Amino acid sequence: MLFPGHASEAQGMGLELAAVDPRAAALLQLAGEQGGFSAAKVLRRGGEALADTRVLQPLMTAVALGVSQALARVGVRPRWALGHSLGELAAFSALGGVDPARAIALAARRGQLMGALAVGQDGAMLALPKLSAAALESALALGRAHGVVDVALHNAPQHWVLSGDRAALLEIGDRVGGSLVATSGAWHCAHMRGACAGYRAALQAHGEFGSTPGLILNHDGAALGERGRGELIDALVGQLDGAVQFAAGMATLAGLGVRELILAGPAKLLRLLVRENFGVRDTHELPLRLHVAERPADIEAIGRLIGTARAEAS
Repeated sequence: MLFPGHASEAQGMGLELAAVDPRAAALLQLAGEQGGFSAAKVLRRGGEALADTRVLQPLMTAVALGVSQALARVGVRPRWALGHSLGELAAFSALGGVDPARAIALAARRGQLMGALAVGQDGAMLALPKLSAAALESALALGRAHGVVDVALHNAPQHWVLSGDRAALLEIGDRVGGSLVATSGAWHCAHMRGACAGYRAALQAHGEFGSTPGLILNHDGAALGERGRGELIDALVGQLDGAVQFAAGMATLAGLGVRELILAGPAKLLRLLVRENFGVRDTHELPLRLHVAERPADIEAIGRLIGTARAEAS
């Protein structure tokens, strides 16, 4: 199961499910309470209000967990889970690491810490969707002559997102190409280092976590397996100012022989990244079945489909 993060937000996300699912509605309300805003109003309005990371992080986590809980009630639970950036928290919760309320609180704290650092910084992010590893090194060298530039996300084999000083990224864009990402800060780079201690403290305050060996970590793209609590916290904190290794995570899922992949929540970006990681242009060419779970009808259909497949296999 894949969980969305920044750049996956969509106006109205989660509202259709919340209208018929009181538990999903309660998670949205909790996200608003944690962040001090009206979830319904922000989701209906969309735009800049939703893009604010202090708002988006608890809301996206609530939307994704509303979907995963609804899927669980129709008998669909993940064995493996991979989140895209912020989505790592929802993936962790869906596997039983923390309950949804705690995950939303952690997302709100994460958003507050990151948002506070973004204020006053002229930071940005630059997407380079067709760049070799060798060309990436040249682009980094070019940008770093003008300011802070780090690899923020490795989304697919040749799809990179850089983060840092806007002027340095514009220099890369002028020479190499790419496009600025619509975001409210320079995430996953050295500019976020000041958020790490606060986020670590929030994670450590939780106490023990549930066992989640099937969590595919953003930090290195590998399954958590039997690694301990300290290593898990290091990984969750490390992606704040380090690169998200989403491509490596997708390679791990492919190596595990995953044949059913569910996108839990807004799916436009994740669907693109799945195709890029498998090197296909169309979803029908994928070597697995891809399911989008966002609306009530999606969830019911997936429950019927997977339930039927299990019955036939038994």
